[in-house]
Amino acid sequence: MLINRVPRLACRTQLGALIAGSLYLTLSDYALPGLTEPWDPAEEVIVEPLPHLPVIKDLIVDMETFFEDYRAISPVFKPGNPDPSKERLMFPLVVRELEQYTPCILCAACYAACPVNRKNPRYLGPAALAKLYRFRIDPRENQGAERLMTADNPEGWWGCEFHTNCRRVCPKDVPPDKAIGHARQELSRMKKDQNSLGEGQ
Repeated sequence: MLINRVPRLACRTQLGALIAGSLYLTLSDYALPGLTEPWDPAEEVIVEPLPHLPVIKDLIVDMETFFEDYRAISPVFKPGNPDPSKERLMFPLVVRELEQYTPCILCAACYAACPVNRKNPRYLGPAALAKLYRFRIDPRENQGAERLMTADNPEGWWGCEFHTNCRRVCPKDVPPDKAIGHARQELSRMKKDQNSLGEGQ
């Protein structure tokens, strides 16, 4: 829910932290319909439905758009080789890198906090892009470049404006902005290499 104008998990939000008012987001002046009285965050708690999603009733939103964007990136493991006789091994450093992006609980807090999702309903959003990058860096897959190209457009990697709201509101500390930054760097290198090859022919 939007609690004191910040997307949060209602089940985990403590009143003490709200009154302290420790979290503010960039470009997040979410309008509260019908609010005419001055609001004092040190004295009052305002609870609203998540923004950027249609309200069904009261605090309940329709999350279908969020899940459509999530499904669009094909968020399933696609092994690059046949099932091994025992297990697929990975180096510990690779596991640690992957584990940054795996704890997502699909709560849509990042989606609701993202100013780009507010401006562009076609933007895939932080959760989908973080998950896409998680599969891109998984060495057990063989579709790394394909994964990158899936979101090589203004509605994907290049739509992010790096407000970092997504990272700040995530209850599981997933860093979508980091994933997006890495993906952009990789795409830029790939395109530069392709241009160099084209010039050399």
